[in-house]
Amino acid sequence: MIALFRSEFLKLRTTRTAVVLALALLVVTAMAIVGPLVLADSLDASLQQDLITAATFAVLFSLLFGTLVMTGDFRHGTATPTFLVTPKREHVLYAKILAAAAGGLVLSVAALVLVYAVAIPWLLIGGHEIYLFQEGPVRAALATAAAAALWGALGVGLGALVRSQVGAIVGALVWFLILEGLVGALWDDAAPYLPGAAIGALAGDSSDLSSAAGAAVSLAYAAAFCLAGTLLTARRDVT
Repeated sequence: MIALFRSEFLKLRTTRTAVVLALALLVVTAMAIVGPLVLADSLDASLQQDLITAATFAVLFSLLFGTLVMTGDFRHGTATPTFLVTPKREHVLYAKILAAAAGGLVLSVAALVLVYAVAIPWLLIGGHEIYLFQEGPVRAALATAAAAALWGALGVGLGALVRSQVGAIVGALVWFLILEGLVGALWDDAAPYLPGAAIGALAGDSSDLSSAAGAAVSLAYAAAFCLAGTLLTARRDVT
């Protein structure tokens, strides 16, 4: 199991797509942090806590990252030799889930480091007091890291269910950018428990669910997708 995890993590560190995804996240995060710093009238404690939200793009990128971890084998035709070397397919899925969760955590940490690396010099040069290490911003940073790890794992489950790399990525983007809002508008009671809303609650962006409840619902989604993906992969043919 440890060897499988190391193998999957090595793939992540040496795959061009993963590197491009990480660089794209850093570019998006840099754009998201510079805007508020330039336009803000007052960089008080509340606004500095909001600066952490620039790193929340890591959560969506982690979902895409986890999807690539799983669907890459099917797209490039390496699934068959992988499962021949490790006949217990569940072990391969477990390794991918752990690697994707670790990858999501790394992405979030990189985004958070960039936020602090840009914000702190800006605040010092401007003569502002720094509040980024107080409880609120630190809690938001930890929530972002946890959310990214969960959605990295969820991405593996989604990729295992769909198998098509393009289909899984497009489907995830369509759901979170369009369909979830429509479903939430049609069923108000269900809206706080949808995946995007739950992960937002984990980060403290919701008044409907507490952070703990958001974490529990998000964990349930990740576990459900991973379990369904693992069971389906263990039973169906690999082509």
